[in-house]
Amino acid sequence: RKLTVNGGSSRLTTAACAVALFSWSVIFYGSFLEPRFLMVHEEEISVGKNPTEELRAVLIGDLHVGPYKKYAWIEKIVERTSALSPDIIFLAGDFVYDDESQAEFLAPLRELKAPLGVFAVLGNHDYDSGGSKEVAAATGERASAIKNKLESLGITVLKNQTRNIQKGEKKLLL
Repeated sequence: RKLTVNGGSSRLTTAACAVALFSWSVIFYGSFLEPRFLMVHEEEISVGKNPTEELRAVLIGDLHVGPYKKYAWIEKIVERTSALSPDIIFLAGDFVYDDESQAEFLAPLRELKAPLGVFAVLGNHDYDSGGSKEVAAATGERASAIKNKLESLGITVLKNQTRNIQKGEKKLLL
């Protein structure tokens, strides 16, 4: 006896092509389109019952410089940030995609200026803290290299530290 199923292999081929096309679309979007979006969200936050000082702070996070985002991306961020005339700038980690050599693309951050300073903390991509003791040792080197690069650009990198910031008569513990 012979059993024949009509169209079975063509349905399988169509399904496989659909899955492949969907997967490619997600990768393309995540690698080439989404990283190009620069979103600015403004929020007014009141601290205390009768705030008397205004502080314009900018928070920039998840730069992930590397194969898809290089100097031009950082230049665009610096230009947009400067247009906001911030009093203080915070850089919230994940500076590189996957290798400390990519920190060279951060060079335009040198142009970030704010009267109260530019402060950074490293993120998990800057440490890549997973794996063996050998990986942990290598990632400590990665974090150190990124920290050194940021500091060479005039950015204060904080790690389990605080800073007192003063604007007018008001003090802020950072």
